[in-house]
Amino acid sequence: MPERLPSLLPASPEVERAWAIPAPGPPAGHELLHALMGEVVAGRRLDAIAELTAEAVGAPVAIVVPELDAAVGSSGVDPRSLREVADGLRARLAGRPAEVGHEVRAEAPVVRAGTVIGGVLLLAGRRPLANPSAAAALDVAAAATLARIAVREAHARAPERLRGSLLSQLESARPDAIPGLLERARELGASLDDGLLAVTVRSASGRPWHVEALIGDGFPGALVERDGRRVRALLPAPEDGYDARVARIDARLREHGTVAVSHRCCRASEAPRALAEARLIDRVLGRSPALPLDPGDPAAYAYRLLLHSYVVDRREVAELHARTIVPLLRDDDPMLLRTLSVYVATNGNANAAAAQLFAHRHTIAGRLRRILELTGLDPASGAEREQLALGFKAHEMLGDELADAAGTPAPDQR
Repeated sequence: MPERLPSLLPASPEVERAWAIPAPGPPAGHELLHALMGEVVAGRRLDAIAELTAEAVGAPVAIVVPELDAAVGSSGVDPRSLREVADGLRARLAGRPAEVGHEVRAEAPVVRAGTVIGGVLLLAGRRPLANPSAAAALDVAAAATLARIAVREAHARAPERLRGSLLSQLESARPDAIPGLLERARELGASLDDGLLAVTVRSASGRPWHVEALIGDGFPGALVERDGRRVRALLPAPEDGYDARVARIDARLREHGTVAVSHRCCRASEAPRALAEARLIDRVLGRSPALPLDPGDPAAYAYRLLLHSYVVDRREVAELHARTIVPLLRDDDPMLLRTLSVYVATNGNANAAAAQLFAHRHTIAGRLRRILELTGLDPASGAEREQLALGFKAHEMLGDELADAAGTPAPDQR
């Protein structure tokens, strides 16, 4: 007996009777399998599989695969019933309680890599079910559905593999090689001439291929590459509608994992820089996930500006860190850096900083004088405190990397 869809349908004698029907003999099963696979090979859509299965069992059939936003029915299924069935299956696969709004007699799960991703559902028709092979027919239809999904994904991945390879080449390309790579991108339908941004997604669901499909479907013309659990992409980002595009990235991708988005680049030749920035943001988020780095977060502006500067010329950020933070790290007082952090966060209010640190105000004043002695920057001065704050933000994100970066040339100078 085929595997049941977990908690998909409410228990009922009708369902149990349908699943108790014995499997058909080999000829009937083979005929349906051959017919359905013929539709798959011919490139027919899921509704053709539903139609053939409905003819075989003599009752309406629906096929629902939520992760593909696919919900189709045979000619005996009205749109309202199909919508009710799809909503019920989607909710139950997501672990939410839901009732199936239309009478379902039997179902077969569509299983990929041990995970149920959808189902083939036998619905109530206008006449009693008379076909004793219905349960096995649904199981055959589920196998054909999975084959159709695999064919579709294979066709989609063929150009994506070329695009992904191109993306890797762009990331490491020397300036004189970039125009030729961009021309190849145009031949693949990806025009970045009106602006672009880079995005890296670390999938938390263990389904990076789904993230890859979402980017491909939602952002035509993107260059996409999957590397393990990470998906990287270059998205066309014309100036008109740029904010809306970033919002769409947030809405579509953030529920699937950690998302790192670069600044928008006006010129296609800046693609390597955008990719490097998204990779750097992803690396920083991997170490410090609580840092504000989302493009829409006002608190993220200074952090993102520092990371952008680090990609353009890392020595400048390394020198800032060396001038503001390194002297504090070398001092014998381990509380200098912590005091600076709290003092900056309280907008230069020594009393508030003392309360947060459970220290006397005079102790805080002494540490602030020591910071001035070591760095030459006065924390009590607004402009100089801002320099110290930027140095501390760089330290939060990049830490030990900055020590090695002081002598490293910028990417464009290699």
